[in-house]
Amino acid sequence: MNKTQQTPEQVKAMEEARQAAQQVGHRLGEIAREAGVTRVAIAQHIGITRQNIDRVFNDEKHIVRLDIALLCIKAMNELSGRVPALTLADVIPAPAEPIFLP
Repeated sequence: MNKTQQTPEQVKAMEEARQAAQQVGHRLGEIAREAGVTRVAIAQHIGITRQNIDRVFNDEKHIVRLDIALLCIKAMNELSGRVPALTLADVIPAPAEPIFLP
């Protein structure tokens, strides 16, 4: 289904989901800086390329995959020794209202 076939509600929901995904990436970057963990260290720790880490953290064109976000959180916890450990709740923004995708 392309954008011309989507209802206005579907278009709005997809835009909200895209914005939330970007916020997750930006928040991961903030947390990594606060923890003193570099993107290179995270990439090496979880075995993916630095380019993919950069996409997760700040590429406006890509939607954050939660599996990679979770691996990044795990790596930041292990590399920084952070206590209490980060969780996905520290990263994902709470929606103002429920988002329902078609």
